[in-house]
Amino acid sequence: MTDTVVARRVDEIAAIIWRISESESAGKILAVFLYGSALSRLFRSDSDLDIAVLDSPENPLDWSAQAKLMDRLERATGHGVDLRMLRESSLSHQAHVFDGGRLVWMRDPAEVERFVREARAAARQGRAGSESQWSQTLDRLARTAAAR
Repeated sequence: MTDTVVARRVDEIAAIIWRISESESAGKILAVFLYGSALSRLFRSDSDLDIAVLDSPENPLDWSAQAKLMDRLERATGHGVDLRMLRESSLSHQAHVFDGGRLVWMRDPAEVERFVREARAAARQGRAGSESQWSQTLDRLARTAAAR
């Protein structure tokens, strides 16, 4: 499969997501990201679509609206949809979406940019804290082993 075929497929999926997001939004959806195998040559006819939604903090999508959105996306694309709400996702998952995904629809660029910037900063802080804790754990294990 060539890069042109992948790009065409991604553009077709993005257009469907854009159309549905525009009609479903009603101020609740701020941005939609496509990520995962759909962006690569690994995508197969039986693959699902990994879609992440950034909803409004003041007017979030409830479970019913999420289910309706997922159903519309599945019917329109012919693929199962793994729909993730970014505000409910872990920092590492958010970073994965931002770093490897494609923003396919956006209502409020300023809010999306702020959210992405803050999530990336928090993920960096979390990684730094984890690395520090890991280092401390290794030091403690080394001291314990040396004391024996």
